[in-house]
Amino acid sequence: MIPGGPGCVTWLPTPLDGDEKEAIMLAVEIFHDEADCPNDNYGWKLYSFSPRHASFKGLDSFSYRVQDKIDKGEAHWLSFYQHGDCWWGLAGSKAPAGVEFTWDGVRIAGVLVWEEDEAAPGPHSAEAFLNEYTNWVNGESYGFVILDEDGETVDSCGGLIGGEWAAQCIADSLPPGQAFQVTGNGSHLEGMIRYRVSNPSGRVGLA
Repeated sequence: MIPGGPGCVTWLPTPLDGDEKEAIMLAVEIFHDEADCPNDNYGWKLYSFSPRHASFKGLDSFSYRVQDKIDKGEAHWLSFYQHGDCWWGLAGSKAPAGVEFTWDGVRIAGVLVWEEDEAAPGPHSAEAFLNEYTNWVNGESYGFVILDEDGETVDSCGGLIGGEWAAQCIADSLPPGQAFQVTGNGSHLEGMIRYRVSNPSGRVGLA
């Protein structure tokens, strides 16, 4: 999820004392979960120029001149890369390591358009949206449930897009120093969760 966007509301739990932490072992089950397409939830809308994509829209199909919106900061040309997983990014921005445009990438592959009445929030918001959209397209959507030793649910959430965001939400549901074990097909996030639990100052809480 984009911080501050729609989704689960997490809480910052009350820290347990040392005896309580040692006495309780929480089970954290992480699983792949369905999540809404970011295109449906925010003011930004991604359009691909490839008919192979569900978000396809031909450049001649827009009811406005796209370049006019780009000149106003209300749209951005997009680059696309796919070799296994895919990546969407602002055209001309620094691409992640391994992304190239000789064989598996297209420098102008789509456009991101702001479709709300209020002013567009700027490139930083666009990049955050594209990061979430890329995670969603690549199937990086998670849910979790935290159980106590009696099998009672302590906390749960679903529809979290991106491994880092899921790890942050789980960490926010665990007191610092709390003993826990991780299971499920999202257990590869355990390292990120333990880092965030042991570094509470780096947490991001949502209201």
